Amino acid sequence: PHLIALAKEQGILLHFHRIKRRPAHTNTRPDPPRLTNYLTELRRYLDSNGCVYSDESADPALTLAMYADGDHIASEPAVQAQYIANFWQRVAPLVKPRLAAPR
Repeated sequence: PHLIALAKEQGILLHFHRIKRRPAHTNTRPDPPRLTNYLTELRRYLDSNGCVYSDESADPALTLAMYADGDHIASEPAVQAQYIANFWQRVAPLVKPRLAAPR
């Protein structure tokens, strides 16, 4: 709440982005029901407070082959470029219109 209030006070748009953690061999990583409920409430809270929320956790384009170790995307330039393109394809429609809007 304090960061959101400070951002509003300063005219800053906050964007919260949930990354896809290292998937299983099926390229999925299902969430437990409690986490799903929490994220639903978090998104509702962020939306009602003028924040942007995006979530790549279920994106099938982010495959196990793209990960290095743990939850880190591999450092190879081709993988990085693919990830960045995917990220901006998801995030740009959410943030660009709000950044361009008069305040």
